[in-house]
Amino acid sequence: MAATISGSSFLRTKPANAKKFRRTKITHPCEHWIVPMRYRASLFAILEGTMPSDAATAIAYVGAFVGLIGGGVALFNSRMAVTWKRAELANSYLKDLNSSPELTFAGRCLDWNGGKLVVPESLRPLLPDGEKTIQHDKLIFAHALRPDLQIGEMDDDPRIQVYRITMDSFLSWLSLVASGLNRNLFAVADMEEVGYWIVKLQSEPITHNFICAYGYQENINKLVVLFRQKRSPYQYWLFSAPRTSDLVDDLIVPVQVRLPSQRSMREATTEKS
Repeated sequence: MAATISGSSFLRTKPANAKKFRRTKITHPCEHWIVPMRYRASLFAILEGTMPSDAATAIAYVGAFVGLIGGGVALFNSRMAVTWKRAELANSYLKDLNSSPELTFAGRCLDWNGGKLVVPESLRPLLPDGEKTIQHDKLIFAHALRPDLQIGEMDDDPRIQVYRITMDSFLSWLSLVASGLNRNLFAVADMEEVGYWIVKLQSEPITHNFICAYGYQENINKLVVLFRQKRSPYQYWLFSAPRTSDLVDDLIVPVQVRLPSQRSMREATTEKS
């Protein structure tokens, strides 16, 4: 019995004149057919048009898989690049903290209760004879941070102006950090050291009125929320200094601080000497 495809005859059995043709065996469910060479192209065209190609499908799947892998790698590299840039920017901020003489001085004023402190070179002209060190006094430091400090009072002790300038620089730096975190320029995990100084400011009520009076309160309290009310290495830290009732939800607000007058302090110093 013969079947007709593209106007030619294909026999299921070997014809008598088969020796006149070059026979080609193709891979197909009808692979037992004997196909003359001159009709091979026509047959493949018909079969390819009527049956899906397993090879083409496999290639398409492989291509799609490779595309997904490539997209995933590109996304991963992009995220890593963003993380690296954030960490690099955070490191530059921390480098300023550790390399700036004024910021280092302010940090030690908060950290130490006494002892000699090396004065930043740019502020030495404010001291008699350009002294390189001062004797740290926490009471003088507290007076320097009074919002109601009068200009004439700065002449009472040259340390007052040094304290005030360096703390202003320190709080300005913390405000820059708060702004960077608010704009997602870096993450809290990149600036863990800041948490220590936020805890320190909370434990020093003598700094709170200065913070609130000169426009630092909003940014400092943003840092309080990020480092103290959310998960961070310094979330549960406490210093030995007593906590005051003015810390509402740990936020820094104006506080009543009673300090001896500078006159009485001078008289006490004179009596000791």
